Amino acid sequence: MGHLKRAAGEIPTAGEPHYQIARAHLVKKDDDAALKELTEAVRLDPRHAGAYMERAALYERASLFTDAGYDYYRVIDIEADRKTTARAFWLRSSIADRQGKRDGFRHDRERAMELDPEYRKLVTAGDVRVFNHT
Repeated sequence: MGHLKRAAGEIPTAGEPHYQIARAHLVKKDDDAALKELTEAVRLDPRHAGAYMERAALYERASLFTDAGYDYYRVIDIEADRKTTARAFWLRSSIADRQGKRDGFRHDRERAMELDPEYRKLVTAGDVRVFNHT
């Protein structure tokens, strides 16, 4: 991890070294240190979707659902790629579900499946609206 800290010092405007340091902290299960580095990563690079995804997962694990939802929103807004955006929609839907926001839950699940059809395999009863066309 020393080489990552050196890189962060040598390129003080880059978020990627802080993101990599955070990932090392996550492996060591040091969530507080990881959160600090992820926050620095998104401060330096507000379009770093990976840092937002990791930070959202930390917030979600700590039951900070509003913060997690915001970070998933940022990933969706960045539109890094279809799979990443779909994953952010899917994960944000679980927060909406926990908060009892069924419309938000359904919207996010449907958007995830539109962007990445692989998510259709994960759908269970009640996940999306069913329309009777008879």
